[in-house]
Amino acid sequence: DSLRTLHRQIRDHAAKRAAGNPGRANDVKLSRGGIREIEFTVQLLQVVRGGQFPELRTRPTLDALQRVAKAGLMPRATADALAAAYDFLRKVEHRIQYLDDQQTHLIPTRDDDLAWIAATLGFPDMCAFLCALDAHRETVAHEFDILLGGAPGGGCNGKGCNKNGSRGAVEDLQGVMAGLPEAFAAKVAQWCEHPRVLALREDARLRLVRLVQRTGAWLDEGRVNEQAALRLADWIEPLLRRESYLALLQERPSVHERLLRILGAAKWPARYLLKHPGVIDELAGRQLMEERFDAAQFEADLEDRRTALRRTGEDDEEELLNLLRRAHHAEVFRTLARDIEGVLTVEHGITRYFTLDRPGESGAGGGAGDGAIISPMPGKIIALEVKAGEAVAKGQKLLTLEAMKMEHSLVAPFDGVVAELNAAAGAQVSEGTLLARIEKGDEE
Repeated sequence: DSLRTLHRQIRDHAAKRAAGNPGRANDVKLSRGGIREIEFTVQLLQVVRGGQFPELRTRPTLDALQRVAKAGLMPRATADALAAAYDFLRKVEHRIQYLDDQQTHLIPTRDDDLAWIAATLGFPDMCAFLCALDAHRETVAHEFDILLGGAPGGGCNGKGCNKNGSRGAVEDLQGVMAGLPEAFAAKVAQWCEHPRVLALREDARLRLVRLVQRTGAWLDEGRVNEQAALRLADWIEPLLRRESYLALLQERPSVHERLLRILGAAKWPARYLLKHPGVIDELAGRQLMEERFDAAQFEADLEDRRTALRRTGEDDEEELLNLLRRAHHAEVFRTLARDIEGVLTVEHGITRYFTLDRPGESGAGGGAGDGAIISPMPGKIIALEVKAGEAVAKGQKLLTLEAMKMEHSLVAPFDGVVAELNAAAGAQVSEGTLLARIEKGDEE
């Protein structure tokens, strides 16, 4: 919120300067979509996530953008687009200052100056240059608005938005309760005596009211169930512990709706969120619904976190344990959210069972650590890829099992030799059947 307020002040100042001189509206640094908005985008992520990701603590903006993308906090394509815009706008800024021989960031208005800038940047004419400039600035402004939720005080995306910001928290909440379902209104009424609600700043109070209004509207429309709204009301303590949660939910309706679906699905997700409220950040990630758990990537990410902590001298035992806890809580919540959203299916779960490496097991085959390849459930062997006595490499396909109308490849858990093969193509096997055994080769 402090960064938003500061940036709003900068924009207001730039607007006042431009009021008497329209040319000042084209400031490559301070205007909408300018250099400053790229810097603010990066700095906001550094402030919010720098504790969890120490590697983000770097001054150069371009370097920070790459680290933000590597940490999974911004899509790589977005980071590359912002980096390209930053590089382009800086080059334009340098040429403007060369023209006037002074510290200025205003786009010149003379055609010959614009033509010179276009030529030095490799454009055929100034029209092509101005088109590229507008495209970069629109990209920056779009990403900035997504991150910060656009202009403060925007639409509430609900019903009966309260435009009067001068009243107290109790009056604001009482003013919207009449339009809420009875059970939800009774829960909200309890907030009127909550110390955290009474202590809210005006902007945070308005966010809370708009959040309640939108939840009530969705209840009326049938988009969420009443249990979800009631559990959201019970979640008031962690919700108000950090005002950034309020901002996230109020400004990102998709995150708000996803949270309500999770809360309304069962009691367990609600209890998990009460115990670990910080995992709500995962709902805002674009990769949440696009990716699946990858054990190798999970391990690599943890190693990157540990390396970053080591560089800053924060890799003590307590901090490393906190790192593991946060990563585990986040991954459990991601899986929960994907399941509730219908992204994970029974077939996905079965596939993961066949392909997940488990300690003491043969990995994809579901066998034991001695190299036994065991059928994890009833099925039919539809293909054999090896013969007894054949040397195999770790990860090499041994056979294909058809189960639950899906085909699954069982692979070698390590380099070795097929010491035993009890499978035949076309054979029906039951759960727990020993299909093959891999012995490690003689180590030199």
